Amino acid sequence: MRWLHVSLGVLLLLLASVLNLTMARVIVIPESAKPLWLLQRELHDSRDVVAVAAAQEIMSRLVDEELSRHDISSITAHIVELQSDQTGRWIGEYGDFVEAARSMGLVSDDAWHDYMRTAVRVGLARTWVLDRGNVTLPPLLIDRRATPSTSLFLDFSHEGSSIDNEPLMLMRRGIYGGLQNRFSFSQQAAERVLALDLLEGIDGASDHPVATTLRGLAVGRHTLRTSWRIKISERSARSDIVDAWSVTAVCDIEVR
Repeated sequence: MRWLHVSLGVLLLLLASVLNLTMARVIVIPESAKPLWLLQRELHDSRDVVAVAAAQEIMSRLVDEELSRHDISSITAHIVELQSDQTGRWIGEYGDFVEAARSMGLVSDDAWHDYMRTAVRVGLARTWVLDRGNVTLPPLLIDRRATPSTSLFLDFSHEGSSIDNEPLMLMRRGIYGGLQNRFSFSQQAAERVLALDLLEGIDGASDHPVATTLRGLAVGRHTLRTSWRIKISERSARSDIVDAWSVTAVCDIEVR
């Protein structure tokens, strides 16, 4: 019985608390014996092996139906908090729990939407150095924080870009002003962060308006803004949209 293991684990924790640090280090508590509050705390551990082990044990308790709805809500909120921390790392086991609980009907729509909105982050490099006369822009970085095998699909539609508040007409695959890309979370799963080339299809030597604008930038600092509409669907059908929102990424371009 897991409750017996957990009770033993609590006793070991109490014992460790009254021992000196040297002796406490030799007490190893198995994951199955740890109380839930300790496992949740270990999700934050800087050591991947500890965080993964904690997430896997929590998942095991979910599968074995040993978590209450309150437990599941608390853990889901905890994971969304981890997911939304831009400076923190993301471990796939975090997403495994939320998506498994959702498939079992144990994650509310509001909590699921919170998870969706933090499952993808769009941004640019803070600073981009450009030699005068060159035609390059920083790639749009798409950070996917979800389970690689998930059935989620992302749609990115370009809403507009500018440099120093002057409109910048982008083009990809011969389409002006209406850039759109779609891919699944599992696509290129080996790389969690995808880099989207904003200038794909634009020849730097051409007289395309974007190329002309970039070649004509004066030496100094300029501000690039690019706005995108994001839609997330759970299946491949475009009609099955879960959520949609707009984001704007900003980058300082330094021309030398």
